[in-house]
Amino acid sequence: MTFSLPVFLLGKQLITKEQLDKAMSEKSRSRISLIDTIDYLKFADKKEIVSHLEKHFHTKYVDLAIWDFKPEILRLVPEALMKRFMLIPLEREKNSLSIAMVDPFDVKAIDRIQNLTGFEAKPVITTEDEFTIAFEKFFLNIFAEKVVGEVKLDAPREVLEERLFEKASDDNKEALVIRLFNAILAQAVRARSTDIHVEPQEKELLIRFRIDGLLHTAQVLPKGIQPLLTSRIKVMAEIDIAESRLPQDGQIRIKINDRDLDLRISTIPGLYGEKIAVRVLDKSSFSYGLSQLGMPGELQSKYEDFIFKPGGIILVTGPTGSGKTTTLYSTLNRIRSPEKNILTLEDPIEYELLSSSTREGGITQVQVNPKIGLTFANGLRAFLRQDPDIIMVGEIRDKETAEISITASMVGRLVLCTLHTKDTISSISRLINMGIEPYMVGHSIICVLTQRLLRTLCPFCKQPYEPPRGLLDKMGITVRKKVTLFRDVGCPKCNHSGYIGRKGIFELFSITDSIIELILQKASASDLYAAAKKEGFKSIAENALELVLDGSTTVAEMMRITPGA
Repeated sequence: MTFSLPVFLLGKQLITKEQLDKAMSEKSRSRISLIDTIDYLKFADKKEIVSHLEKHFHTKYVDLAIWDFKPEILRLVPEALMKRFMLIPLEREKNSLSIAMVDPFDVKAIDRIQNLTGFEAKPVITTEDEFTIAFEKFFLNIFAEKVVGEVKLDAPREVLEERLFEKASDDNKEALVIRLFNAILAQAVRARSTDIHVEPQEKELLIRFRIDGLLHTAQVLPKGIQPLLTSRIKVMAEIDIAESRLPQDGQIRIKINDRDLDLRISTIPGLYGEKIAVRVLDKSSFSYGLSQLGMPGELQSKYEDFIFKPGGIILVTGPTGSGKTTTLYSTLNRIRSPEKNILTLEDPIEYELLSSSTREGGITQVQVNPKIGLTFANGLRAFLRQDPDIIMVGEIRDKETAEISITASMVGRLVLCTLHTKDTISSISRLINMGIEPYMVGHSIICVLTQRLLRTLCPFCKQPYEPPRGLLDKMGITVRKKVTLFRDVGCPKCNHSGYIGRKGIFELFSITDSIIELILQKASASDLYAAAKKEGFKSIAENALELVLDGSTTVAEMMRITPGA
């Protein structure tokens, strides 16, 4: 029977089932191991868990997150064998080889290692998630070296591109490139990357991941891999591999670790070759609730009052990548019901909002396709003939879409939309500038929610400090008592970034009777802001400041994310 850490922890009564569920949810958000997550949440002490593991397996525990791996040691054991038995070689001492294993009792795996290497295998403990993180992190370069070493790169580039896939069934170099691309994808998924950038440089190929809103260099690969990897991605995306002078778009559907992914591929010609951007969309069933978004309690309560109204428009605004779609999906999950007909119009469909096991409360999702005339405006017109109760519009991009959305809301439909504006109040002037009459704006919109995603500090390395008075004054903090803030440091747990995961910050602008009067008078944004403040409005910057004061993030991150900071 395969060893299961969650089952082990419950069996030893180190944590409760409720704590385990919370830890698993936090683990998926923060990208750290289950043991570290439990320790961070203070459900159990890491030393105590490790002690129990060491007693159970009669050997010591090794934290792979801080281990200094050596390529020459990793090459002693084939990658397929490591993956099959979930083990990884650590260090060699004379005639012995220490092996980190998820199951140190696996005699068959130990015998295979000893027969293969000729060394005595000395197992130590690791966990499954720690093994997976380490395996994906350190093996991309090894795959790359195999491709360079086993594929002849002395042929002209055009010959390589033309002949690369001619013998797909028995051509070893294609298999190696497939493994390389799959390894890149696996690492990106593990790191919760939203985008992968394949960027040709003069003498190398750069692989960068967008994680928590910022780009990070994941791998620097040999230049010789570039034509092979580029051709592989273009073939999978059904893009013309012979055309390298014009931008192209494509799509790949693939399954990684039992997760269905939709990869949106974009290529552009660059000085040193084609640059490829890959947007990673997880097509699995969406399960976020509003409580998981990080809204302050009072704001969430007000927002939930609005989303259960029978008609009107709810706008969710913010820049690209701020989590607007996630909020809309969470909202639909909250209000869905077998008594309601819910239609969504999206570009692209980022998650599949599957019905429950009883097939009740289903949501019909429609993909915009301008090439065949299915635009946001045309799709909305069709929706109105489908007897909808709730409509979600991926984005209001023009006057026509805005007018149809407003019309739908004024005849008793609840319409959820996104809009690209920097804050809630500027959304009003944006719609009016599109050509929408003020009375239609004032009487159709219920509320506007603006959001950003703020990186949260790594709990393992964040460092407290007492800020200077000048900084506190600049932040608007007038209290004279001692204030403790935190700065980012960086450690192996957070890949030396100082941050792990992101949290939403929000502001909610309620369209009250007094606000409607100001909109009808075409009042300025400053007048609307002043009126909203009298009614208890809290800006997104104030929400961010609260996270700085409670030690969740840094002043620098707040100033980077919040508008006008």
